[in-house]
Amino acid sequence: MRIMNPVLGFVLFTLLISPVSSSAQVVPGPVPGMEFVELPGGDYEYVRVEDVFGDVLFEGDSVSIRPFQIMTTEVTQAMWEKVMGVDVQAYLDSAGVEFTGPEYPMCMVSLRDCIAFVDSLNSMDSLYSYRIPPDTYWTYACAAGTYTTFSWGADSLQVMSLHCWFSANSGDSLHTVASLSPNQWGICDMCGNVFEWTTVSGGVEFEDLLTGETGTGQVFRGGSVYSIARLCQRDYWVAADSAVRYSDCGFRVARMHRSSERDDAEQPRRVVLDSLLREDRFAIYIEPMLAIGGISHDFNQDDIEQIGYDVKGGCEQDCAYLRAGLGKHFGRFGAFVYGEIGHLGPGVLIDNHGPWILPEVLLRMNLVGGGVEFRYYPVRLRLGYGSYSGEAEIDSDTTGTPFPGGSWTTDIVDGRGFSFGIGLHTPISENIAAGVEWSQHFIDLKLAESGTGVEPSEHTAKQYEVRFFVNFQLPFEWNAIF
Repeated sequence: MRIMNPVLGFVLFTLLISPVSSSAQVVPGPVPGMEFVELPGGDYEYVRVEDVFGDVLFEGDSVSIRPFQIMTTEVTQAMWEKVMGVDVQAYLDSAGVEFTGPEYPMCMVSLRDCIAFVDSLNSMDSLYSYRIPPDTYWTYACAAGTYTTFSWGADSLQVMSLHCWFSANSGDSLHTVASLSPNQWGICDMCGNVFEWTTVSGGVEFEDLLTGETGTGQVFRGGSVYSIARLCQRDYWVAADSAVRYSDCGFRVARMHRSSERDDAEQPRRVVLDSLLREDRFAIYIEPMLAIGGISHDFNQDDIEQIGYDVKGGCEQDCAYLRAGLGKHFGRFGAFVYGEIGHLGPGVLIDNHGPWILPEVLLRMNLVGGGVEFRYYPVRLRLGYGSYSGEAEIDSDTTGTPFPGGSWTTDIVDGRGFSFGIGLHTPISENIAAGVEWSQHFIDLKLAESGTGVEPSEHTAKQYEVRFFVNFQLPFEWNAIF
């Protein structure tokens, strides 16, 4: 009886215990050598662990994973140099890293460094939105449709050495990416070679081993060339300071189509905000506003006072505005031009005939104007100019002067002036924002002749108010402009 070749038997054993390979599609990235594999998404039990016989060792809640793409390798030193424009060799030499070369994984990078790399990718590619993989998404990609501690199933050093560079086979040195077999979804080095940064919403607490102090950081996973087999398992993670660089920690990048990211109403607020801040896009918006404030007058010995009216000027005002604008987002910065109409009238909270109010000039004005607006999230600054029309009501004197009681009105012959506003806004969704603004108008007014036969002199008014607004950005893009 002939005995099977032990090598062939080992290979067949590996195939039998491994799940069927996925036909995941590989698509190129924005720089040479960078490739992504499309993963289907679905419900995934994040902490579930099974043994090779299918018996459940640990169970956990299910999370929903959206379809996404993840790099088939770790980010290499050549990719880092291309995207960041730095001399990687000189940097790693100065950091004491011995194993360098274009196809070696990039290391000695903090999570903050990795985010800077991602930001550069986002500026290079308008089709996709890039990010560091969330911890649940990284684990999902590592598992490749399995729940065993390793996606290849068999927990043996021989099988593990086909997929993972770790302490038993690495020689304590880094190795070029994709030099071992990928997992069932075509992703290489998810275990071993270098740890990989992931992100957890809100961070995790870690302890500094040197100082004993605790802080909030992020998570890396997957093990490295210095790790024993246990540290390379899918369910093992390390909490670390996001600002610290580690010689055996690198990363890979995940991405989604920008269109699918915008269409998903259930995505976290941070993803919505990132899309707004990073996208370079033309925008049209409509913005209704309500305001409450006050107005003051400067009469300078006005003719009204000369005929017996003890005019103090000013009252509480209620206002309403409607504004439309167009402009461009440049990351956190935005520049717009706008037009607006508005009505400024005496407020209803304090009636002009209330016993605690002395006689006043009450202005009821309509505004037609426009201006420019600049934003640097979350602050916005507005400068405007407008024309004011309407009427003025002069209240009767109640201080005992001989002039008959009563009041009269006259038209505003001419009114114009500048305004400014400064405020804060925050996105509610991709196309809706809300905020508050402090605004002030500086208005030059000329009133028509009144029924008394006395023509009031020209004077100025200062309108100040707090505006509450909702900004509706139209679902329209026209990147050919600007």
